[in-house]
Amino acid sequence: MSHTKPPYHHGNLKASLLGAAQEILETQSQDALSMRSLAEKVGVSRTALYHHFSNKNDLLCALAENGFSHLYELISENKNHDTPAEEQVQAAIIGYLEFSTQHAAQYQLMFGKTLWHTEHETHFQRYAKDCFRLYVSLFETLQDNQTLPMDEPPLRLAQIMWASLHGLSQLMNDDILTTKEELNTLAEHLLKRFL
Repeated sequence: MSHTKPPYHHGNLKASLLGAAQEILETQSQDALSMRSLAEKVGVSRTALYHHFSNKNDLLCALAENGFSHLYELISENKNHDTPAEEQVQAAIIGYLEFSTQHAAQYQLMFGKTLWHTEHETHFQRYAKDCFRLYVSLFETLQDNQTLPMDEPPLRLAQIMWASLHGLSQLMNDDILTTKEELNTLAEHLLKRFL
């Protein structure tokens, strides 16, 4: 008696595809992620994939967008009027570093040359800029409540903060910083430079 594969039914195929793509990215590599490997992993035809992603670059952009969406949530988690601005900055630093080290492959994709060197701004790049604007907003709040002096532009402070966090993340992900204690210590010193 022959067994035929049952027809594929799925409530949210796009979410399943992104979840499987994320798993391939994190457990194997970006090179291992292809439309063929993804279709095989999820158990659908490649034609089904193309209903959601026009090509591999489109898929990678969607993964990067998910990453920036997640990062945005982590950074903004404590951004409200009841939480002191200093604690918001601390939470934003910790959230960023936790995300970048726990999702190293996705983080590399989000900031890699492949997706940023395009002719037109993509949706994920707008998400990235929204994340950055959160840092600018935090520094504006710190200046408004006189925690920071007014003589430095919030934009420049946010750029320095982001560059520092990106550098720490890269050092950790490249195994140059090898312990979480080292990372936490440097993060504490970074926070003291701004507050």
